[in-house]
Amino acid sequence: MNGRAMTEAMLEIMPYATALAIGLLIGAERERRKGATHERAAAGIRTFALTAVLGATAMALGGIWLLAAVVLALSAVLIAAYLRPHNDPGITTEVSLILTLLLGAMAQHNPTLTVAIAVAVASVMQVRFRLHRLVTRVVTDAELQDVLLLAVAALVILPILPNRPIDVFQSVNPSTIWRFTVVMLSIAVIGHFAQRALGPSAGFPVTGLVSGFASSIATISTMGTQARQNPALLLPAAAGAVLSSISTMVQLAIVIGTIFPTVLIHLALPLGAGAVAALSYGLWALWRASRCAAPQTVHIGTAIDLKSALVLTLSVSAVMLASGALSHWFGKSGLLAVAMVGGLADAHSVAASTASLAAQGRLSVADAGLPILAGASTNAVVKGIAALVSGGPRFAKLVVPGIALVVAAIWLAYLFAPSIP
Repeated sequence: MNGRAMTEAMLEIMPYATALAIGLLIGAERERRKGATHERAAAGIRTFALTAVLGATAMALGGIWLLAAVVLALSAVLIAAYLRPHNDPGITTEVSLILTLLLGAMAQHNPTLTVAIAVAVASVMQVRFRLHRLVTRVVTDAELQDVLLLAVAALVILPILPNRPIDVFQSVNPSTIWRFTVVMLSIAVIGHFAQRALGPSAGFPVTGLVSGFASSIATISTMGTQARQNPALLLPAAAGAVLSSISTMVQLAIVIGTIFPTVLIHLALPLGAGAVAALSYGLWALWRASRCAAPQTVHIGTAIDLKSALVLTLSVSAVMLASGALSHWFGKSGLLAVAMVGGLADAHSVAASTASLAAQGRLSVADAGLPILAGASTNAVVKGIAALVSGGPRFAKLVVPGIALVVAAIWLAYLFAPSIP
């Protein structure tokens, strides 16, 4: 047999070998669960392996109609097996056996995807007890609702939104706006679960860093309130407040990179310098606080505040529309004014709208940096005011220099960063 004939023979055998492999993989997991008594489950490793090969054979011999007949016959057999006494009240084995049959048929057309799905299925079944415990005991109803809201936002709403400007100034892109919102919601959910996993022993600094992903201004306000109520926690709370600015830098990078990565490359040095400055000042505050009383738990709230998320989406839309209008009427100077005013409420809205203009070609990459950093700077002013109002002069005296250091680092890095033509 020559080489070409051997290659053709291997290609013919490949779907059946793939089907056998995935049947053995899923069946091995089921074999460990079937039990050893007379009431054990009906299907084990041999049944799954043969079922996968049966699916591949049925698809090869008779196509979709023979496969449908085999599925019906297998379903009848599984119903009869399920009705007899057995230890497992669920139908995981029955459903996975039918899925294995279909995966075997799928191996005739796409072996690579078939293997990937089979591995994922086997993995999910292997960790079923951990999944049950996670859903029933670890994750709360409110957290599950947050995850479902995020899934709806990312998998249901985002795909159906038009990916083009819809206003007269060609600046408001619904898909871009909602993608930004999904990113922010994702960060909030991740930050919430990270805060839960770290526990109270992590203290104010880590709490401030994680909670800053939801809102740095809200985090600073909460830290200030705690410091006012318990002066012994002044330094740890100040450290957590300043460390929340790291989250702001990371969020800005994620938002800009999501919309137009080229702008992120241009601003990587300023944003990185701001994060390093916040980290340095926060560590200094921690060093001073090392002998203070152990901090208590800070409760920032649930992962997703739907009302705040919708307000944020509307604010992003408004800033985008205003940026487009003023950029159209007054050029760069109008956009800079919008950025400074918009930054008072939310620096990420300014970053999203400016990066969107750059992505549309209405603003150069070099010109996009100035309004984004201007918005971040005016947002820092609000953080300083929040520190003074929530924590009083002593708290502000510690937090404001850290915020000022972050802003100075951003602008110095921006001035000395390599220019983009």
